[in-house]
Amino acid sequence: MAIASSMSLAQLEAILDATAEGVIAVDPAGRVVLFNAAAGAILRRRAKDALGKAVQDVVPNSRLPDVVRSGEDELDQYQDAGATTILTSRVVVRGGDGEIEGAVAIFRDVSEVQALTGQLRTARELRELSEAIIRCSQEAISIADAKGNTVLVNPAYTRLMGLTEAQVIGRPVTADIAEGESVHLRVLRTRKAIRGARLRVGPHAREVVVNAAPLLVGGELRGSSCAGSSRGARSTRSSARGRRSPGRRSSRGRRRGRRRRCSSSARAARARSSSPTPSTTPATGATAPSSA
Repeated sequence: MAIASSMSLAQLEAILDATAEGVIAVDPAGRVVLFNAAAGAILRRRAKDALGKAVQDVVPNSRLPDVVRSGEDELDQYQDAGATTILTSRVVVRGGDGEIEGAVAIFRDVSEVQALTGQLRTARELRELSEAIIRCSQEAISIADAKGNTVLVNPAYTRLMGLTEAQVIGRPVTADIAEGESVHLRVLRTRKAIRGARLRVGPHAREVVVNAAPLLVGGELRGSSCAGSSRGARSTRSSARGRRSPGRRSSRGRRRGRRRRCSSSARAARARSSSPTPSTTPATGATAPSSA
């Protein structure tokens, strides 16, 4: 680096204070000789309380004295700096003759970046978990963005609709509608959930019953979700059972009737066989009482 001889110390100080990174420099004895405004903001120390002091009195775990002793740079090192975490590079400062004249640390606060990275990692893991759950669901599920384009469907959806992912992903949510209004568009328009809507979908115009709801994040509409299932087969089975039931009941009724008539006839026959009956005398034709 070259500095014009016309640049004053005040100008150099102003430039260093305008830098977003913290800068701390020490002399060969490890005393702080430079401490810019960003360093003060990151470490929560005032410059006047740092200058002239041993750097380890300002930053207890500072490795600048180690760099001075070893003469080796240490680049891109994470360091716990009390209330925050910094990413720092420590560089040896040498004079024109190559002698070590000190060391300088240039660092920035990365605690916010680390927190954001953790949030992103958590969000990514939650998304992966949610997608896995959606893909395992037996209900046909589709997710749309705020513009009304399909962004996610599960295998149950492709089976029910008779459409592949390639035919719907990135396309308007109306791509699967054969008859009726898209519930995704209704939800995006009204921001209200819908339950029990009946539609015909896919190339086979299959009848489905669907529920849909808006996806709101912090009050902002991000899209909509829809879950549905086919009711045609179930309705057909229910109707068939209903149509067959009277017949079955009639058959059972007829069988019961026959059994009752048979039972009655049997009882009557037993009664007749056990009751006294008159006998006729062939010689006279007179009726005689039966023997006791």
